[in-house]
Amino acid sequence: MLPLLADGDEVLYRLDGHFEMGDIVVAHHPFKRDVMLIKQVAPGDDHRVRVLGLNPRQSTDSRSFGQLARTAIVGRVTCRLPPEGEG
Repeated sequence: MLPLLADGDEVLYRLDGHFEMGDIVVAHHPFKRDVMLIKQVAPGDDHRVRVLGLNPRQSTDSRSFGQLARTAIVGRVTCRLPPEGEG
């Protein structure tokens, strides 16, 4: 998610299931059970949502694995925490 998030950053997220287009969200990866994604929500259809990385050249997102079910979204990111010793 460069330039917004760097390797080692942590995020806090809200588990209420509410998100809007443009929000940064935490989502389940569609094919890798133990992998969570942090992506930006883009318009999808009625039951699915596109998620996009902010760095398209380095991102695995809906451009490669397709749209996600809305239920794959775990929560909306509310805060970024830099690595310990920074900030």
